[in-house]
Amino acid sequence: MTNCNECVHISLTEEEQVTNKYATHRCNEFYIQIRHKPVEKGQAKDNTIYPCKICRGSKFKKREEV
Repeated sequence: MTNCNECVHISLTEEEQVTNKYATHRCNEFYIQIRHKPVEKGQAKDNTIYPCKICRGSKFKKREEV
């Protein structure tokens, strides 16, 4: 499964969103907002950010860990 948290095209990773909780995740390749899978009430939040319907992970390029 593609996790956009690990892609170079994401504007804001899940870790970065901790300090700016009002910022949204965006794909800088397609200029579209990307989201987490909706969770049912009482379930833990899924930290995976899924690719948009346009990309479907085809432009995924893993960030280099620094």
